[in-house]
Amino acid sequence: MTHLLDTLQAVPAAVWVGLSMASIAMSIAGVAAVPWLVCRMPPDWFSRPPQPWTDSLRAEPVATVVRNALGLALVLIGIALLFLPGQGLLTIVLGVVLTDLPLRDRGLRWLATRPGLAATMQGWRRKAGVEPFSGLAR
Repeated sequence: MTHLLDTLQAVPAAVWVGLSMASIAMSIAGVAAVPWLVCRMPPDWFSRPPQPWTDSLRAEPVATVVRNALGLALVLIGIALLFLPGQGLLTIVLGVVLTDLPLRDRGLRWLATRPGLAATMQGWRRKAGVEPFSGLAR
């Protein structure tokens, strides 16, 4: 334990300031990105039937692999951010959205149908002048 404390004390102050600034920037970017992404989603996102993950793999194999790798990386970073400063849950959700996991659509539909979250997302879309989601409370 003393070795860990000695190592942490040996880190220059500039590194701690840089890490703090990066954490603040990622938090702000994450909070700003969510409403923007919600407004870019198609209105029938939560009401259309889930597509088999193999469809996207056949259509665009390289893009599918890259998107899933990025999603997995975001999920792992989000798990780490649960214990570090930053938006852990938001990062995990964003990572899951990017992946083609079989239970992704069911989980996202369940999350989006929570009354408070549904009202918030519909409010963002209304404020942006975008058609509201079908299948969610208005």
